Amino acid sequence: MAHSKLASVAYIKFLRFVCIGFLNTSLHFFVVVIFVEKILPEPVLANSIAFIAATSFSYISNTNWSFSNHMTIRNLLRFFLVSVAGLCLTIFITTIAKYQGIDYIPATFLVVILVPPITFLLHFCWTFREFNKIP
Repeated sequence: MAHSKLASVAYIKFLRFVCIGFLNTSLHFFVVVIFVEKILPEPVLANSIAFIAATSFSYISNTNWSFSNHMTIRNLLRFFLVSVAGLCLTIFITTIAKYQGIDYIPATFLVVILVPPITFLLHFCWTFREFNKIP
């Protein structure tokens, strides 16, 4: 019974995580466009700023809503490490695809299919581990 309850809780948290992911991606895109079009036409700098804004939004939203947790220095650092790991995995996948002659569209699709579930599992099992126990 505890196993099915944990699976149910994980499923709800994953759905919330996906919703925040869509909002987060939209925020990232919006920040890049506004920055490049209205402030300074530097896409690399714009994406760097957007990454910081989106990661901050993601941490606050996922901590409070997806994982129903409290913001602490410990889970902030863990969240950031998982985010950087997701970024590294994204870079790895797209770099391998590029050197294999695979178009960026299927490579991006692969990123979208692989990275969110992996980062969710890392957050569920490590970042917010102490709050995922079922009595």
